[in-house]
Order: sequence, then structure tokens, then C-alpha cells
Amino acid sequence: MKRIRTWLTSAIVLFAGSALSLAHAQPEAQAKPKTVNVFSHFNSLHNHAAKESNSSTRVGNWVARMTAQSQPRNVYTLAAQFGFFTQWTLPPQNHVAHEEVRSPYLDRYSASWKRAGAINVVEFVPDNFDAQGTDPSRNTNMGAAYETVLLRMIDAWEANAPGENRRYVVYAGWPQLGRHGGKNDDPASVSAEGYKQWVAYGLGDYQRWMELLVSRLKAARPALDIRLHNINKAVLVAYRDTAVGTIPPNVLFTDLAPHGRASWYFLAGVAEYIELFGEKPPANFKFDSAWAVAPTIVENYQQVVDAIWSAVKP
Repeated sequence: MKRIRTWLTSAIVLFAGSALSLAHAQPEAQAKPKTVNVFSHFNSLHNHAAKESNSSTRVGNWVARMTAQSQPRNVYTLAAQFGFFTQWTLPPQNHVAHEEVRSPYLDRYSASWKRAGAINVVEFVPDNFDAQGTDPSRNTNMGAAYETVLLRMIDAWEANAPGENRRYVVYAGWPQLGRHGGKNDDPASVSAEGYKQWVAYGLGDYQRWMELLVSRLKAARPALDIRLHNINKAVLVAYRDTAVGTIPPNVLFTDLAPHGRASWYFLAGVAEYIELFGEKPPANFKFDSAWAVAPTIVENYQQVVDAIWSAVKP
């Protein structure tokens, strides 16, 4: 009888230990996919659609490519209006079609608040050449103040198409390059010292202007979720601290604005993906050769992503 009790006790302990081991061996619950429906009031810092542009010079397409390879599969939609801030109008209308991004909520042919409540990110992209020497509350050379215009537009969205868990974001694009040297609109004509000055200015006074603008908007509308998308900081840190800085200027840029080529908009796409979804793009992201990203970036993908993540999510 004693031997039976001993055997039963051992069996129970063994069963309990096995069950505990199995419990620890179970995988963690899989993260749920995220849905981001964006309306962007933007310019060429987000979508370069002029000379030498292509599907890879549009940040929206890069975010869509990263989303398509995410696990679990996130959802990204984008509608947009192109122009400088004094040209942005409401109600929203999807003026800009992206080759690789759906925009199911807003029509291309008429401006309307209908279904705009489904938009959970409303984005504003300031210019990079006119405003940053002026307090956000004062008129720029375009004849209006960013603080005034953005608050008016935010209020219109809230009044006409309130959305659950909506974010209002300022997409901080990179600064103008031409003010730091160069000639004939050629990025290769800017000296190494000029590029250092460009990065220093971008991470200094230029970045502080973007942060000031967002802080003013937040102070004026404290009940709303208003954020900065740190694209400027991300791409300049990647340029300064990773192999990106070894790539010839004419491979990264087309002019002194500077409008980027595919490689530069890819960097901005990584930053935008992180800001929108709060996670890194896929670690095993597969590049299509047709996307024309510089081999240096492809070969150093994870280093570049990690540097951008650190800049955006310190």
C-alpha cells in the first residue's frame, strides 16, 4: 500500500511538472494587426511627383510595402491633398492617387466629410524653406501662420467628422539643402562641410521649430492626441550615423531642395512606418530590385532601421 501511495505521489508530481513545462513552452499570444487610415495634407517631402520621380519616391508606397510584409498583416490606407499649407482646403478630397495604397474612405472627384470619420490619422506636412525662421504664430512669406491654419483645420475635422482614437500629426520633413552651398541645383556640388552644416541645422534650430509648433498645438487643444512624426530627425541621424552617409549625394538626391531619390524616400518610409504603427518594419523585409534602393542600404538594412528607431523612439 505504501508503495502504491509513493507511486501515485511521484506520478502526480511528474504530471504537474510536465503541465508546467508545457505551459511555459506555449508561444505568447500573437500581436493583433493594426489599422491606420491616413489623410495627409502634404507636399514633396512626402510625395515627390515632379521630375525624376517614380513610385519609389512616395513615402506612402514605402509604408504600404512594409505593411504588406508585416506579421501579423497591418492595414494601411492613405488619401491625400498636395500643396503648401495655405493651399490646403476642407472638406477633404483624395486628390493624389498612390500606385500601391488603397484609399477607400474619400472620393477623388468630390470634397466631402462623408466617411471621413474613418480616418484615424490626420497629417500635416510643413514646407522646409519658408516657415522655420518665423515663430509658428506669425505669418510666413506665404501670408499665413502655421499655428493658426493647423488649429483651424483640426477644429474643422473635429466638428465635421470626429473619429475615435484619432491622431493629428505634424510630419517633420528634412530641411532645405541649398542654403548650405552648392550650385546649378546639383547636390554633388555641396561640400562635405556643407552637408555637416545641413545635418547640424536640421537637428538643431529646424527640429526645434517643429517641436515648438507641435507643443503650441497641444497646448491649444489639450484634449486631442497631437504628435510630431520625427521624419527629419530619423533621416538625418541615419545619414550621419550609418552607412547611408557614404552614398554619393546624386544617388540620394535629385536637387538642392533636396528632393530625394528612391533611397531617401525609403528612409522616410521607415520612419513614417515606425511612427504610424509603433513598431519596426519587418526584420526580413525583401527589396524588389525595381525599387532602386542603393545596395549600401539594402546590405545594411537592419543597422539603418535600428538607427531610425532610436531616433524616433528614444
